[in-house]
Amino acid sequence: MRIFTVFLLFFVLFCSGCNKLVTVSGKVTYPDGTPVTGNNVIFTTETYEARGLLKEDGTYLLTSIKPGDGVPSGIYTVYFDNPVLSLPPDFKMKRIVNEKYCSPSTSGLTCEVKGKTEFNFTVEKP
Repeated sequence: MRIFTVFLLFFVLFCSGCNKLVTVSGKVTYPDGTPVTGNNVIFTTETYEARGLLKEDGTYLLTSIKPGDGVPSGIYTVYFDNPVLSLPPDFKMKRIVNEKYCSPSTSGLTCEVKGKTEFNFTVEKP
């Protein structure tokens, strides 16, 4: 029981210094202003990842654990993927954005979250 109490105290003290989650939203469009829809926008670091589904108007709201809860402050790389969880092996997926935006190493998109923020992105079509 004593070990559990010590662990619980340590956990509470450790998490009191943790970053609080910050609301992040925005809009993703093509250069002509048409909204990008149906993809996930992903904000990632080496240790953290949050996603937001692009709605019909191209807007998103990031989710870490529960819908719309946001992300900790920090610098993020941004990329996109399709929200399909499983596909048949012969399925050919049509890209919604240029392939370079589908990987954190090639997207070229970064942002710094400091507080409640709106990040808008313009991406090229495939």
